[in-house]
Amino acid sequence: MQCFAIQLKHPLPDKMKHSFLEIVDDELRKKLARYKRKSDFELNLCTHVLLRIVINRFYQYDFNKIAFSKNLYGKPYIEQGNIHFNISHSHEWGVCVIDDTPVGVDIERVTPIDVRSMMNCFSDSEQKAIFQLSITDQLQTFYRIWVLKESYLKKLGVGLSKALSSFTFHTEDERVIVQDNQYVHGTHYFYEENIDNYKVAICAEHNDFPENISVISIQELSGYIADLNVRN
Repeated sequence: MQCFAIQLKHPLPDKMKHSFLEIVDDELRKKLARYKRKSDFELNLCTHVLLRIVINRFYQYDFNKIAFSKNLYGKPYIEQGNIHFNISHSHEWGVCVIDDTPVGVDIERVTPIDVRSMMNCFSDSEQKAIFQLSITDQLQTFYRIWVLKESYLKKLGVGLSKALSSFTFHTEDERVIVQDNQYVHGTHYFYEENIDNYKVAICAEHNDFPENISVISIQELSGYIADLNVRN
């Protein structure tokens, strides 16, 4: 499994942005053009470029020959080879995960919210566990469970067809367990990490996770593309 993250604190220089746009496909460029906020456009672009670079580096796939498709629920996949991936982005951070089996990842920035207004997304036992905590811990636990839920749904590849409240997370002997009576096939493993004020969760079919998520800078991303162009 390969796990990488990228942070975009400042707007991309025009030259760098143009070089990034050159290595993504027309469909993605059209999708990105619909973003209203420049920061969302650029972070999404950087995350997709990061994905392609990781695929190129570890699987030796040419950028221009990577063919992406989507399943019935909209989860993207790579047509050639046994490569599974997932990406997520929030505010300044983007994350991508690549594996030989289905995988899901989610990242969210922890910001103050009314936790009670979101409880319809949580099971009864999750709600009970959250409201036993202090206000500060409620917020942290809310986001922890949220990213776990999102990573699980993204790993399953079922999109919003499955309600977030239809399954439950709890911890047994420090291991994260998901209880889901609708999807009982196989075992799911989870990895959690905090990056700055963000929570990240990865869901996979095995527990062979890296020690931590590798962070690559925008400059390193741009340099890799430049080196690749020179070699070609």
